[in-house]
Order: sequence, then structure tokens, then C-alpha cells
Amino acid sequence: MISSISKTDQLKKILLRGIKSGMYKPGDKLPSIMSICKKHSVSKHTVSQTLSNLSELGVLDLAHGKATRVSETPFQNNIEIIYAGLTPIDQQEFWAAFYQGIIDEINETHGFSYSNRVIAGVSLKEELQNLEFKNSVGGLVVGTANLKVIEHLKKYGLSFLMVYERTECIETSFVSCEYREVMQQVVDLFIANERRKLAYIGSFEGKTDKGINTDKYDRFIDAVKAHGLNVNPEWQKNAYHLMNEGYEAMKALLESNERPDGVFLSSDVLAPGVYRALHEAGLKIPEDVMVAGCDNLEIGKYLVPSLTTIELSRYEMGRTAAKNLISNIKNDDKVIQTNFSPEIVIRESLN
Repeated sequence: MISSISKTDQLKKILLRGIKSGMYKPGDKLPSIMSICKKHSVSKHTVSQTLSNLSELGVLDLAHGKATRVSETPFQNNIEIIYAGLTPIDQQEFWAAFYQGIIDEINETHGFSYSNRVIAGVSLKEELQNLEFKNSVGGLVVGTANLKVIEHLKKYGLSFLMVYERTECIETSFVSCEYREVMQQVVDLFIANERRKLAYIGSFEGKTDKGINTDKYDRFIDAVKAHGLNVNPEWQKNAYHLMNEGYEAMKALLESNERPDGVFLSSDVLAPGVYRALHEAGLKIPEDVMVAGCDNLEIGKYLVPSLTTIELSRYEMGRTAAKNLISNIKNDDKVIQTNFSPEIVIRESLN
């Protein structure tokens, strides 16, 4: 018996599972509506609605007065890479490594292909209306944890997994990071260098959805509090991951009542702007202010002084995401949540 508020969605998942597992092969007739009603204790309306939905997805051939059959090509083992961003994913330094890992894993797995879908975020509602997945078996969501995107994927009964981004608002499969241990190491390093006035620059808005950026911020604050240090609200600057945002945030920090002597950046992208603001103020790194970043982007190695940062293993995370999704597609859908443990990369800016 199906005991769920949305019986249509539950029945859809059951039938899709049967088709994916080979219980119902391409061209096979499905049991009659009354048989499905009896087996799953649902109404004729629920069965009819479910079959109609699966027909719209291209999974079933549904014709009045004829038996309902599985389409000859219900799935083509295609995985959608759904990316939210204005810059092409293979040209975006942070996400490109994830993407390369994803496509390498898919290309090396027999029988699977991939295609790219871009959500620019200009008009999400309109974009989602045009986002259909009739010929795909799974999706990897990159660059967003937007609940509307997640609900849209669920509507199609698609196996999907979130890459790096995640949300605590709804249970989903993901491959992401757990920052607790590495943040403790970063704060310990500040303390070991006699820095106790620690500031944070980065994106941590939307604290109610507990996304990855908010989680990163919370882990930093927890580590600071564990040392009994003051968490000064003036030293917490919300900034998008852009160079100019780093510059403006650092200038604001320097105008606060008490200047911090250590700054953590939630992305290395912020570092050039932070370095510039400190230079204009006549302050040196690391002598006056020590700085650490996150993501281990290429730019960090070439800044002067070179930037201490956090390595996420982005390529390996991408491969693992694709591997976990393919495992889910081949087998019964499960919620698979995998967290990588980032590592600190010590360089001149905090050493």
C-alpha cells in the first residue's frame, strides 16, 4: 500500500523503478488499470493520472482503447548536467574542475552519455517551464541549491544528485564537503601565529536554508568560539565571490572600531581585492594582517604573498557525484550523501 500524501508521485516512482530495472521492458504491456489499483491500493484516478504523466515524459505509449505499453526508447541513459551560472561551466575556474570529473566518469562508463543544461537565473520560473527531461535518466545539479529546481526535477521522477551545493530544507542526494575539521585547523593556525582578532569575508546570506556557504561560515564561527575569542559583528562581512566585493569588504573592515589581525575569505576570488585594500592602507601581509582563503584556485599561488587556502578535491568530487548517480540509476533509488574532507594548503599569507 502507498502511504503518502502524493500517491501519484509515489506510484510514478514505483512504475519508473520497474521500467529501469527491466521488470517492464521496451514494448511490454503494463498491467491493467484495475490490476494496478488493486496491487497498490490506489484509486483509478491516481493510476490514470500517473500513466498520463509518464506518457507526457515519453516513458509510456498511451492510446485510448489500446493497452498501455512501455515506449521503445523510454530512456537513453543520458545524464543532464544542470548548471546555474552566467559563465560557461568549462570556463568557470571553480566549477570547471567538478565538470571535468563528471564528464570523465560518464565517458568511462559504458552505455551512458551526457548533455548540458544552463539555468542563467534571469527568469527561473520561465526557464524551468522550458526545462524538460523526456529522454534522460538522471541529473546532476551544479551551482545551485534552489528548491524550485529540485522540485522541478522531482516532478519528472528523475534520479538526481546535487554537486557541492546542498540544502537542509529537503533530503536529497549530494556530494559535498564537511568543513568542521579544516576550519578548526585554519583558526588554530591563526592562533599559533598570535592572531586573535579574526574576521570573515564571504557569502553567508540565507542562513535559514543552511546551504554550503552558510555551513562554511558557521564552522568558522564555531572554531573561533572554541578558542574563547570574541566574535565581533563588525568583523563579519557578507560579500559575493567577486574581486571588487573583497576590496569593498576589506575597506569596511579597516574602518571598523578595531582592526582585525586575521581574515578568512570564503573564496580565493576575493583575495586580489582584499590584498589591494590592505596595500592602499599601508598594511602588509602577513606582518600586519594574515589572510587565508578557500577553494585552492590557481590565482592563490601567484599572489604576493602566496595565499594559504583550502583544497576541496573538486575533480574527485565531480567523479564521485557522477559515479553515485549512475549507481542510483542502475539500482534502486536511494539518498546517497557523501562529504569530502577538505585540507589546508599552507602558504606565505598565513605561515
